[in-house]
Amino acid sequence: MSAIDASALEKARLHIKWKHQFQFAGYYAAIEKGFYKEHGLDIEILEPDFATDSVTAVLVGQAEFGVGNSDLLLYKHRGAQLVVLGVIFSTITTFFHHTY
Repeated sequence: MSAIDASALEKARLHIKWKHQFQFAGYYAAIEKGFYKEHGLDIEILEPDFATDSVTAVLVGQAEFGVGNSDLLLYKHRGAQLVVLGVIFSTITTFFHHTY
């Protein structure tokens, strides 16, 4: 992407729900591969300070996007103006072995 194109990108912040770690690797990979830039976005990933959760960060304007969980339903039920852009289902896989 040229410098001229880069200046036209819309800056946006993504507030993750925990410290920078592997569960968020897809967001970092998308930055490195230029997927956000292809759609006109310059994404900055924000780690929480734990005083503000991701939903609150988006609602008060500290971030444009957030990674949340089922508590989004409670916020929506209470009238928060939120739009869910996608659902990512993840599980923690544990491998184990039985010794005889």
